[in-house]
Amino acid sequence: MFALGPREELKEHGADVTTLMPGATDSAFHARAGMNNTAFGSGMKKNSRKDVARQGFLP
Repeated sequence: MFALGPREELKEHGADVTTLMPGATDSAFHARAGMNNTAFGSGMKKNSRKDVARQGFLP
């Protein structure tokens, strides 16, 4: 939802706004947030953070 506002504001200037929405990603986020006992906790298969970064930065 964050990208919708800037997209609308910048479209008349020819700017594109792209949002990367990878879903659950393998990082320390869930552990730091105390979410290891949730569906997104330590046992769930998550996207590789390296793959997500690579996909988000395609030239």
